[in-house]
Amino acid sequence: MSQYAFITNTDSNTISVVDLQLNEEVKRIPVGATPRGLAINPDNNTILITAFQRMMLTDIDLAYDRVSVVSLDNLTRVGDVPTGLGACSLNIIDSEEIEEFFVNNPYYMNMVAMA
Repeated sequence: MSQYAFITNTDSNTISVVDLQLNEEVKRIPVGATPRGLAINPDNNTILITAFQRMMLTDIDLAYDRVSVVSLDNLTRVGDVPTGLGACSLNIIDSEEIEEFFVNNPYYMNMVAMA
């Protein structure tokens, strides 16, 4: 997957997959509201994307934010993991069997299990 770059598109609720050899976007993957940070998990060939929910007067959504999980095998969204409000970025501990990662929020950091 090193020939690709992955970019979060907050306004369109997607991530772009850019082929670095062709220097062009080859796919857009819907990942849910307001994607922010992302990290690649090479052990299971997935990308984890934090989602920072916008709270507007016209569309108030009080649901917890989440991390979207995208498979690098077929470039599709495969699930979500709850994280807490305001998820901005995440950190994966380098390990052969990643079971937990850290999500940074505006005022705190929490650990999320990938059970």
